Amino acid sequence: MATYISNATTGDWTSTSTWLTAADGATVPTAPAGFAPQSGARDRFIIRQGHTITYNTSGVFGNGGNGNVPGNTTLVITSASIILSGGRLRASRTQNTALTAVGLIWVGGNDVATSGSFWDWGTLTNPVSAVTASISLSSFTSAGILVRGGTSLTTVAQSACFCGLEKTKNTFLTLSAAANSNTITVDNAFNWKIDDELFIESDTIATSRALSGIRITNVADKTITITPSLNFARLSGTRVGNFTSTVLVETVPSSTVTFGINVQGLPFGIYQFSNITLRDFGQYLRDPANPNTNVLTTSIGAISYDAFFNRVQPIFKGIAYMQVRNPLQVWGPLYVANPGTEESLIEDLAYFGPNNATSTTGLRLGGQSIITVNNYVCYRAYNAIFPSGQFKGTINNSYLNSENATIGNPINPAAAGVTTTFNNCRLRSNTSLSLLDNLVNCEYVNCDISTNPAVGLFAPVPNAFGVSTIRNCTLSAALPNTLAPYSGTTVQRTIRIADVNIYNPNNDNTFRTYNSFHYAEANSSVRKNGIRSLSFTPRIPNERFEKIFTAPAVQGVTQKIKGNLRFDSNYGTATPPTILFSNAVTNTTFTCPAVIDTWHSFEYDLTPNTTGNIEIKITGTSTLSTGFVYVDGLILDPFVKDVRFYGFEVDKNAYRTVDTLTTLTENQVSSVDITNLDRLYDASNYWTINNPL
Repeated sequence: MATYISNATTGDWTSTSTWLTAADGATVPTAPAGFAPQSGARDRFIIRQGHTITYNTSGVFGNGGNGNVPGNTTLVITSASIILSGGRLRASRTQNTALTAVGLIWVGGNDVATSGSFWDWGTLTNPVSAVTASISLSSFTSAGILVRGGTSLTTVAQSACFCGLEKTKNTFLTLSAAANSNTITVDNAFNWKIDDELFIESDTIATSRALSGIRITNVADKTITITPSLNFARLSGTRVGNFTSTVLVETVPSSTVTFGINVQGLPFGIYQFSNITLRDFGQYLRDPANPNTNVLTTSIGAISYDAFFNRVQPIFKGIAYMQVRNPLQVWGPLYVANPGTEESLIEDLAYFGPNNATSTTGLRLGGQSIITVNNYVCYRAYNAIFPSGQFKGTINNSYLNSENATIGNPINPAAAGVTTTFNNCRLRSNTSLSLLDNLVNCEYVNCDISTNPAVGLFAPVPNAFGVSTIRNCTLSAALPNTLAPYSGTTVQRTIRIADVNIYNPNNDNTFRTYNSFHYAEANSSVRKNGIRSLSFTPRIPNERFEKIFTAPAVQGVTQKIKGNLRFDSNYGTATPPTILFSNAVTNTTFTCPAVIDTWHSFEYDLTPNTTGNIEIKITGTSTLSTGFVYVDGLILDPFVKDVRFYGFEVDKNAYRTVDTLTTLTENQVSSVDITNLDRLYDASNYWTINNPL
C-alpha cells in the first residue's frame, strides 16, 4: 500500500513516469514510482495542480482507508496547498476502460484558495463515443463520487463531466406488436447497436408487466429484433428505452452508496451528464467490517446535484438509470435541489426501478429549484416523481408509469404559491395520481391520466391541503367527487383543505371541484336565473363546509347583488345554508329559510370598502352526505359565468354600461329552441343590472 502522486503535466495511468510515490497516508512524494499502479494493490492516488492523467486500463484501484478527507478515500482529484492542487483525470477516448474504485472518489478538497479539479469521463465537446468507460463504485460512504470544493464559495471551481455517445434514449413503437413477437418497429433508433439493453413499458397500468433486460439481436433501420420476445402485445405508442451507453457508472453488489455522484455547492464548476447509464445505488446488506451490523442504505439519487451557489447551468440529458437490485429506499436517477442562480433543464431521462419498495421514486426535485423536465420516461417505479421543498418546475411531454401514486409527495406546504406543472404528459398509476398527505399546487394540462378504477383519480387523503388543478385532460377513471373525509380538529380544517379543480375533463366542457368536505359542480337541471346553478354536496354529515368566491368591486361604488339559494330534503332543515358578503361597508349574511326544494331569493346593495373584490362565502351543514345545496343567480366563475334575471343577463364587464334592449322578431322567436319563457330570455341574451364593475 502506497500513495501515488502525479508527476507529469500529462501522462497515462499505466505509465511509470506519470507517478511519484509516498508512504501510505502521506502527501509528500519521496521517490519516483518504481512501477505503474497495480490493480488490487490498495494504493491511494493524488493528482496535482495542472496535471492531466489519462485513465487507460481496467483494474481495481484505491485503498478504501481514511486519509485527510472524510470517509474512505480512494482518488483525490483535488486542490490543497501545493501537493494537493487541482488536477484532471480523464477517461481514454481510444481504448475501453473499467475502473473499480475501492472507496470514495473525491473531486475537490478542503483547500479554500485553489481550484481546477476536473473529473472527465467525457465532455459534450469530447465525449467517450468510440470506446466504453465504466466506473464501479465499491464504498461504504454516503457518496461514490463526491464533487466538492471546500469553503470558498467565490473562487472554487471543481468540475465533473460524464458524457457518452449520443443515441436515442426514449422512443416509441410506430406499429403495434403481437404477444411473443421478437421484432418491434420504433420511431427513432439512432446509434442503436446489437446487444444494447432495452426496457419496454407495460401494456396496462400494472407496472409488473413492464419488460426489462431485452437485448437487441439485429438492427435494420427502425425495425429491431429482440430477445426474449414480448410477454404481452404492445400498442403503437408504447414507450421503449435504450439503457446502454458508452459511459456506465454503477455500484458493486458489496457496497452501499447513498449518493452515486454527489455535487455540492460550487459556484463556477462545469457539470455535464449526457448519454450515460447509471445502475444500482443503495443497498441493504451487512457491513463486512462489522458482520453483525445491518447497514440500512438509501439511494438519494444516482446523481445528486445540490449546488446552491452554482452560476453555470448544469447539463442533464440522455441519462438512463436502472435499479435492478432492490434497496430499502431509492430516489431514482436524479436528485436536483438548490441548483443555484441558473434554471436547470433535464431532458431525455429514462428510469426503471423496483415497483414494490415502500419509498422508491423515479425523479426527486426539491430545494429552491426552478427546473424544466422534458421527455422523462419512467418505465417502472413505485412513485414516478417526488417534488419537494420550494421546487417550482414544469414537466413536459413525459410518460410516467408507477405502481403506487404517480406523485410521491407533492410540494411542501411552506412553498405557498409554488406550482409543479405537467404539460402534455401521460400519467399511469396502478393506484392513483397522488396518494400522500400533501396535494399542494400541482397542475395538469392536456394530460392523459390513467388510474386504477377501484381507487380513482386520487386515493384517500385525509386532512390534505393545497390545490391540484386538472385542465383539459383525458381521465380513464370515473370522474371523482370526493377526497377522504376530513378527520382533524375544527381549528385545523381552515388550513388543511385540499381543493381539486377539474376543467373540461374528457372534453365535456364542465368544471368541478372537491375536497374532504364537499363536492361542487355546475348544474343545468336545477336552476332559476342562470344557464347553470352551482350545486354542493357535503362529504361529512353534520359537519360544516364552505366555499369562497369573489366579485369585482370599486371602493365606494354601490353594487347590486341578486341571487337565489335552495336545498333539498336530504340536506335537512336543521342548519339552512347561508351566504356571507364581506369587504363592504356593511357585511351582509343571507340565511336560507328552513323550507326544502324551494328557491329563496335575495337582493342587496353593497358598497365596497376597497377596490378589489367582494367576498362571497357559501356555508352549509347537511344532515346527510347525500344532501344538496344550490346557488343560482350569482356569477361564480368558473362554475357559472352567465346569469339572467327576467331575461336580462348580468353585465360583468369592467366599468360596464347597459346595452340597448333588443326586441326579437317573430322569425327569431320561432327559430329558438325553447320550452318556457325563461328559455326564451336565455336565448335572446338580454342584459340588465348596471353595476360599476
